[in-house]
Amino acid sequence: EETLLVRAQVEREKIFQKYERGREPGAEIDPWEDPDFSLYKHTDRYGFIHKHTLPTRLDSGTTRRREIELEREKKWLKMLRKLQRKDTVEKLRSRIFKGIPNKLRPEAWLKLLGVEDIDSDVNRQFREHLIFRERYSVKQQSLFNVLAAYSMYNSEVGYCQGMSSVAGLLLMYMDEEEAFWGLNVLFTDEKYAMHGLFIEGFPKLTRFLAHHDRLLERFMPRLKRHLDKHHVDSVLYSLKWFFCRFRERVMTAMAYTILKMHKNRIMRLRDMDLIIEFLQVKLHSDFGYDDDFAIRTLGQIMTDLKRVKMDLPPPAGPNERPKNAFGEIVEASVEKKIGRRRPVFTENELNVHNTVISRRQEMDTADLSQSRISDDLPDEFFGAEIDPWEDPDFSLYKHTDRYGFIHKHTLPTRLDSGTTRRREIELEREKKWLKMLRKLQRKDTVEKLRSRIFKGIPNKLRPEAWLKLLGVEDVMKKWPRVYREMLHRARLYSTEVRQIDSDVNRQFREHLIFRERYSVKQQSLFNVLAAYSMYNSEVGYCQGMSSVAGLLLMYMDEEEAFWGLNVLFTDEKYAMHGLFIEGFPKLTRFLAHHDRLLERFMPRLKRHLDKHHVDSVLYSLKWFFVVFVERIPFSLALRVWDVYLLEGERVMTAMAYTILKMHKNRIMRLRDMDLIIEFLQVKLHSDFGYDDDFAIRTLGQIMTDLKRVKMDLPPPAGPNERPKNAFGEIVEASVEKKIGRRRPVFTENELNVHNTVISRRQEMDTADLSQSRISDDLPDEFFDIIGANTSAIQSYRSENSLCTSVASSNSSVASSMDCVTKL
Repeated sequence: EETLLVRAQVEREKIFQKYERGREPGAEIDPWEDPDFSLYKHTDRYGFIHKHTLPTRLDSGTTRRREIELEREKKWLKMLRKLQRKDTVEKLRSRIFKGIPNKLRPEAWLKLLGVEDIDSDVNRQFREHLIFRERYSVKQQSLFNVLAAYSMYNSEVGYCQGMSSVAGLLLMYMDEEEAFWGLNVLFTDEKYAMHGLFIEGFPKLTRFLAHHDRLLERFMPRLKRHLDKHHVDSVLYSLKWFFCRFRERVMTAMAYTILKMHKNRIMRLRDMDLIIEFLQVKLHSDFGYDDDFAIRTLGQIMTDLKRVKMDLPPPAGPNERPKNAFGEIVEASVEKKIGRRRPVFTENELNVHNTVISRRQEMDTADLSQSRISDDLPDEFFGAEIDPWEDPDFSLYKHTDRYGFIHKHTLPTRLDSGTTRRREIELEREKKWLKMLRKLQRKDTVEKLRSRIFKGIPNKLRPEAWLKLLGVEDVMKKWPRVYREMLHRARLYSTEVRQIDSDVNRQFREHLIFRERYSVKQQSLFNVLAAYSMYNSEVGYCQGMSSVAGLLLMYMDEEEAFWGLNVLFTDEKYAMHGLFIEGFPKLTRFLAHHDRLLERFMPRLKRHLDKHHVDSVLYSLKWFFVVFVERIPFSLALRVWDVYLLEGERVMTAMAYTILKMHKNRIMRLRDMDLIIEFLQVKLHSDFGYDDDFAIRTLGQIMTDLKRVKMDLPPPAGPNERPKNAFGEIVEASVEKKIGRRRPVFTENELNVHNTVISRRQEMDTADLSQSRISDDLPDEFFDIIGANTSAIQSYRSENSLCTSVASSNSSVASSMDCVTKL
């Protein structure tokens, strides 16, 4: 028990720390923050997100109501300043029934309540509302703090599900401390007396349910018989009516009003499920009457019930009132501290249990299991409620593709016949892949592997397949503690952290798992890159590595992605070390080979590109640095990566050639450098023009053809592309690197790359170049150096570019001249 107590204390502290940290302000604007983004076309004036697109133009009735509300705002402003005067109090009831203007609700509620003079429930409360949508957002922090603080202030109630709805509603119109005291007024003031609703045993709920049944028997006996006939007990539909409403008289009257207004509709429903669904779900989306009429009816019914003295149930008993002093510390039992359920129930709990059973004794248990009862009942009754974000039909998911990327447009709900057939084929292949992955080392299996990879690895099995192809599991067994050690060193010594942090903030931000700042996968991406900057001291960190590591993290966990990245850098099959090392020698070698292929096999296209000053460096950086990610559709990029992990760097040469081969005629029709660059960098990413299967078959054929003529690879790598230092050793950084100061002079490698760039561009027209889209892939440092020899270049940045900002850390190869030379 002592161990469990300590564990519970540590867990509680961790939860508080998470809420204290929250989400960092100032993150880069992602699509969700664009006020014209589709999401906001689904958001109403109160901040709730709807599944359907809302009308952009208001109808005449709504427009008129808004105009009336604006007129009322002036009157309300005057009235709120002098609310204590007798003549003002007399006006108050009349004006409240006409409606409080939404802008003035915060001040009005604070006046009415007199306020002015836990983890899992917070995560699902009002998740369809903008201010509570993001985990650990400011308002989620406030909601957690209010509920946690009140659980200590009111020790009798502690916390009960349903309180989060009330506190969340208050927080929409109040700040944190105001909401805390507002909640306390609702619990302790005799006018609202919510204490009895949430205390153990729920005595007030039992009292109000019984009174509600008496009202139906007296004033709507036919409806009561109809509900009883179909086993619709009031407990099934009215829990949230009583748990989350305010003044006592209003609870009674509004419950009666709802049934009175919809009596005829309910009488036509002949099934328990349909009645429950209508009262719980359909009325929420469409009440059927406008708000003014509903509130006028409520006022009339309150008057009628008061006249016959049935506006309130019998008076509350002593068990509904607070017994303990507020704010005093009450020692909790060991079971409560460690979260263990009691072996026996208290007398109150048994009474509630027996009450529920007796109310339900005539119902068919099988029918009950299919009903929607759990939508309203807290965990103390029947289990947690499902929030909209767990509904696969919610709006967000209509914008999200199967790979997790969020699109601005709503995706089709029905698949076309071709996509459906491909999904069916993929399901059939999954069974074969499962068998093959179990016996991957056998010779007959290895022979099948290439054929099946070219047909496509099923997406569900990509994690296991990629781990096998990279041999990650064997490396992890060999070096079990290295990753944690490197991560620890990075925290102490890494000079790359500033640049890594900057790049993590913009990597794959349109993907669900990387969308939120400091989300789990953003943390993993930062950790992988920081640890690898210590493990491979020659490379450190360079922009572009974040794309590779991010892709691996979509299919691997943190440590697996670290070793996967290391295999890609050090294995001769991939040899990415030479791509990211200072001077980028491998990039230079592959660009030269790419040009030779064009000159030999597509000379006409080569002349066309040269005529319009389209050097291969302008369009092919991401082709070689990150193996086509963010330059072709993601589904095709995954297929290319499948082949790349099998075949190695041969794929880069062949796929670059394949893209130009397949789109040769289209490129030949483009007569402007800007249009050609835009087509190769932007348009192919959104629409490749060919299906993935055809593109991969063409790639396989071209790989075979290039191998036959011995041009599938460039000349062998030189010694400058291979690692020189031992991995994992600590290399003392210079003072400049530690403090992030730029070097006053460039290294020999940097100057060589600079001269190479100049020589490749010497025949180009500088004026034309200044209008191009070259900067989509080039970092700012490139222009600083070019400026000394050519006229200034006006740059433009792409949201998804390989380098979108100045490198901040001089220790990185991406910093200063190093990142520059992605040419």
